[in-house]
Amino acid sequence: MPKAANRSDWKDGFLFLGNELVLDFVNTRPVQDGKAMEMLTDFGAVLQWFQAADLLNSEQVARLGRQWEGTTEAQKATEVMKDLRERWREEILAWEGGRAIRSQTLDETKRVNEDAPDAYETHQKSSCVFDQAMV
Repeated sequence: MPKAANRSDWKDGFLFLGNELVLDFVNTRPVQDGKAMEMLTDFGAVLQWFQAADLLNSEQVARLGRQWEGTTEAQKATEVMKDLRERWREEILAWEGGRAIRSQTLDETKRVNEDAPDAYETHQKSSCVFDQAMV
């Protein structure tokens, strides 16, 4: 039986109980009381999740919000993030059912990890995922 979430599993309105960033990202659409709850409702919510996950700081969130909020590109980036999340969800559920994770998904995850900001080394690359999605 899955662990019930408690208050300490929530950070800035997002659920963090997977102890793995990919699982925490998948949890941005948790199922509660039998209903899926979308937490990445818009680009601002995506930025807030990145901040809650310690991938962006508040200044970076503010800058990216000013630069992209309300644009077609921001909507596109939000949809790209949701699509990626759902592909990862499908893979995780299939893996739990005994199927190996497809190499295409592993390659895609590796690409995302390589492009993702490294919050511990530099904040200079913080917008690279968004910048690439918006080109």
